Amino acid sequence: REGRISWDNMVLYEDGWFYAFFGTGIHRTDGVPSVANGIDVYRSRDGLHFECVVENACPIPSAVAGYCFHKIGDWWYYYPTCIDSEKGVHFKIYRTRDFLDWEHLGDEHDSLPDRRIYRERWDELCILEETDEDGAPVYYGYISSEPQDEVSPPACGMLRSTDGIHWQILPPPVVEWGELPAQHGEVCIAAKMDGRYYLDIAFRTFLDSYGYSVYTFVADTPFGPFRPVTEKFRLCGSSRR
Repeated sequence: REGRISWDNMVLYEDGWFYAFFGTGIHRTDGVPSVANGIDVYRSRDGLHFECVVENACPIPSAVAGYCFHKIGDWWYYYPTCIDSEKGVHFKIYRTRDFLDWEHLGDEHDSLPDRRIYRERWDELCILEETDEDGAPVYYGYISSEPQDEVSPPACGMLRSTDGIHWQILPPPVVEWGELPAQHGEVCIAAKMDGRYYLDIAFRTFLDSYGYSVYTFVADTPFGPFRPVTEKFRLCGSSRR
């Protein structure tokens, strides 16, 4: 479609389907992309052949690139990062069962970075499901954000919720960089596998590549310390050199 752009994709596997999400926007007349303000949803049984579910769903004028989807019960929760003059950067919460009808859960559930801990950035939330000591569900959110210099070296933001709606802002997870140059990046994956916790973070300046690549960190708790998986650190990416 002329003038249309799609960016910041996300793929999740649920109930035998691969769901692919793309942020949507429109090119201005000068060719510069506008903010992303909607979502395209596609699905596939095999991860190769996708059918369209809906295009440009849930348009939000203040939405920008950097969103999250997560399935909780029968609901798909949508966390679009938005920017406006009143609140600055924040994410809102919508939910849907079918990607056609969307419910906004209210501005009172907007999540803003705690400026005592984090700087301006607050996007690309990744949610990891866990259970507490009583077996009840708990959700840890890892979000692309930059801790204040006096709080920690570069890491990401961290949140906690018991329902996916009410989010408590936590200090950043501990990231121990070792001999690697500490740097801010973008969270891509948060997952628990074989009893360990994995974070994948994208950045540009590892091994002088100046490409955009995804690197893997691992920890024994959701709070870290996350350390580079040095034997297989670079998961994928590109290089300009």
